[in-house]
Amino acid sequence: MSIVAEAPSFLQVFSNGCVKRFSPKIALASLESSNGYISKDVIIDPLKPITGRMFLPNTPLIMDTRRHNKLPMVVYFHGGGFCIGSTTWLSYHVFLGDLASKVGAIVLAVDYRLAPENRLPIAYKDGYSSLEWLVKNQNLEPWLKQANLSRIFLSGDSTGGNIAHNVAIEIIKSKNDFIKEVEIRGLLLIHPFFGSEMRTPKEMINKEAIEVRMNDMFWKLSIPEGFNRDYFGCNFEMVELCKNEWGQFPNVPN
Repeated sequence: MSIVAEAPSFLQVFSNGCVKRFSPKIALASLESSNGYISKDVIIDPLKPITGRMFLPNTPLIMDTRRHNKLPMVVYFHGGGFCIGSTTWLSYHVFLGDLASKVGAIVLAVDYRLAPENRLPIAYKDGYSSLEWLVKNQNLEPWLKQANLSRIFLSGDSTGGNIAHNVAIEIIKSKNDFIKEVEIRGLLLIHPFFGSEMRTPKEMINKEAIEVRMNDMFWKLSIPEGFNRDYFGCNFEMVELCKNEWGQFPNVPN
C-alpha cells in the first residue's frame, strides 16, 4: 500500500483508497462568554452527516441590540481543498468567533462532507442543506429565533469561497418553496478557489511550483471522476445561467 496523494502534516491518500487526516489543535465550543461571543455545536443532518458550529455575539452593545432587533446571519464554509479543514480547528474557531463579535452577526460554520470520499458536488449540496436547516429550525433553535433570515450572507475562504459561490447558484436555480423564506444579501469571499484547464500566465511560469502542484492534487481529489478542471465547480465560466438568473446573483464586494 503506497501513498498516492499527500498534503504534508494534513492529509495522506493511499493506493487502496484509504484516507488519513491529521488535525491541528482544535477548540471546543463553549457557552461561557469568551472575547465577546459564545459558541455551540449543532447537527444539521445526522444521516449524511453534516454538522456545524454556531457563534453568537455576546458583547454588551450587541446584547442590547438583540433585545430590539434580530441579528443578520453569516453562513461560513471553511477552506482546505475540499479535502481537509473543520470548524473545530482552533484557527477557524477564533476567527469565526471574532467575526460574530465584531460585525454583530450570528455565524453558522458548516462542516460539510470532505473529498475524496465525498467528491463534488456533495459539498455544494451540503451547503444548500445548511440553509434548509436554518429555515426548518428558525422557530426551534433558540439562537435562530434571534436571527433575521432576510439578511443572510454566505462566506468562506479558499474552497469555502467556492462553495459559497456555488450554493448561491443552487439557490437561484432552486424551485423549493423554502427559498422564499431566506434572502441572500451578499457573498463575502476570501481568496476563492477556482481554476480551469487553461493555465494562467503565472501558473505557466511556475508550473512545477509546490503551490501549483498542490492545487492540482486537490482538484484531482475533489472533482468527480471522469471530469477535468473545466468541471463547473472549478471553472465558473461553465455555469449555465440565463441573464435574468445572473441578475438575481447576490452582491459580491470587490
